[in-house]
Amino acid sequence: MNQPVSKAQILGHAIAHEVGHLLLNLKAHSAHGIMRSDCGLPEMRDTPYGNLLFTREQVEVLRADGRERSRQQETLEVN
Repeated sequence: MNQPVSKAQILGHAIAHEVGHLLLNLKAHSAHGIMRSDCGLPEMRDTPYGNLLFTREQVEVLRADGRERSRQQETLEVN
């Protein structure tokens, strides 16, 4: 498919990619999804089809980290 891509979509995916590096503590890139290194305009055009997402493993890491941060926040609020 040859879908139009807005500047906002490109910027949003770039931000998600860079925040992914921070939250996943990941210096390297993955072979698939939003954390791949060679994401260009053809891949951006596929975003409506879910090709630029975090991988299942990355989602699990992000969710576990979110739960841990939430638990830590609750501990701080109780103390």
